[in-house]
Amino acid sequence: MRTSLQTKTKRITILMGATLLVGLGLANAQATQGIPRTKLSLETEISLQNDEFYTTILPLWETDLDNLDGYQNNNSIAVSDETVYVCVNNIDPIETGENPGTIFIRRFNTLNGQELQPWLIECPEEYKPLKKNIVSDQTTYTAKDANNFVITNDDAGNLMLVTLLAKSTSPTSPQLHFIPLSNDGELLTDNKTEVTIQTGFNCFDSKGDACLLTKVDRVEGDIASGNYKISLLPGWTHMPYNGIYYYDYTEITVSTNENGEKTVDKYLSRLNLEENHPNDAWGKVLRPEIHFVSGQAQYAVVTTTKAADLKGYGAPMLYRRNGIGNDIKFLNREPLPGNTSEQKVCRGFYTLNHGNHILAVYPKHFDETNGAQFVITEWPDASTFSSMDNTYATMPSDPFAFPRKIAPSYYRQLIASRKVNHDNISGWNRPEGDETPVSDIFICTPGSGIAAYRVTPSDHTTALSENMAISPATQPMWLDGNVLHIDDTLICGNNHLTITDMGGRIIYSSIPSSAQLSLDRFPNGIYIASFGDAHLKVAVK
Repeated sequence: MRTSLQTKTKRITILMGATLLVGLGLANAQATQGIPRTKLSLETEISLQNDEFYTTILPLWETDLDNLDGYQNNNSIAVSDETVYVCVNNIDPIETGENPGTIFIRRFNTLNGQELQPWLIECPEEYKPLKKNIVSDQTTYTAKDANNFVITNDDAGNLMLVTLLAKSTSPTSPQLHFIPLSNDGELLTDNKTEVTIQTGFNCFDSKGDACLLTKVDRVEGDIASGNYKISLLPGWTHMPYNGIYYYDYTEITVSTNENGEKTVDKYLSRLNLEENHPNDAWGKVLRPEIHFVSGQAQYAVVTTTKAADLKGYGAPMLYRRNGIGNDIKFLNREPLPGNTSEQKVCRGFYTLNHGNHILAVYPKHFDETNGAQFVITEWPDASTFSSMDNTYATMPSDPFAFPRKIAPSYYRQLIASRKVNHDNISGWNRPEGDETPVSDIFICTPGSGIAAYRVTPSDHTTALSENMAISPATQPMWLDGNVLHIDDTLICGNNHLTITDMGGRIIYSSIPSSAQLSLDRFPNGIYIASFGDAHLKVAVK
């Protein structure tokens, strides 16, 4: 039984065609185009505590991005079915030719990273942030040509857009708006929910709208049914207010009865920042982001883009809450594996339950010298960072390039995951009662790159390798170099040997006359070879 996390790696080569984005017109397609990497990351095997088998981290796809600053403000990420969504709530009209208030959602195929046509949704006037204007002691409020939407999803893949807006008639009572989003990019405003929260202070300042929302912490329940719980941390552009350093973590439960009548319950837990440093050295706190550990109701991790702490700003901080409605208080701050100093201007920390393990995913570094990479490691005890295993996997193997332009106060890393119940590439479907942990992890460094990785037991049939029979257990086919071999005792009757690419397109089909087939005729890439009831994933190099 292996109890320490160890790694071993294997390079995978794949050839994928570049994808043109068609939603913004030819003049702007290049600015929004993702470029698939020719050489994928190292396949990595890790050992999780008390597991009998190694766990494999498989690179499904990696795509380089080359976006300008206007695409990177307050990005958020969601996953639904075969699409991963990246929502950008502030776009550059010079770069895109679009109105700056447009809700811009980039879309990528979860199977191969192909960039799909984006969604460009006109922001309704009622959801545009207000700007405060003071002239000759007269105060007016006008809608800015912008939006403050972030995207999220529930476990079933239902999508929702969320925004936080100040109210000119009551500046101490901003509103949260939850708007379901259809699978074809339509705002389902008939099913929206609006919730007023009390801040205790004026949420406007003289510079404009002080309300801010950068991400949704988590969604429980079913968005489509109108019965869900959504948890998030509304923010404010400028802190402190009256010398008080706190944010209220907000948990909203929406219940809809059979008549369509909604009931909304609110719980606020104060995230207490001022107790973290008794010498009052915090200074301005910018855009704190909270993430409660997956499967936990007590422990949370906070990152910020700026907090003038004497230990350095931006490093992840561990908090604990004693019950809903009670203060969330600082526990400690410790170096993380692979990130021995601090995340500095880089926000982003994420956890997921992988079987009975908690895995943590966070940026390893983000700078001009090293580029951008992420760490994945096991976190056995969420009450302290020190329990994280000091060996870890790094994604991607070759770092994403540092963005050409960034806006540090808005910048954040994006991480999402999902449980995998079927594999379209191999044809594997989770048998009833099977609890084998298989997870997909999606990471994105806005302006740099986006990628997907599968976490699966190394003996599991979804593992992507050069030589692995999917079914039956014996291997009637195997790969030796670039030569595919078939057990010659099986070559009889009308069984076809079929080879398909990752998109399911048949590129070869024939009744074999020989027990060997050279694959040199095919471009480099990942393929599925099928013969009778047997299937084999092969990587042609």
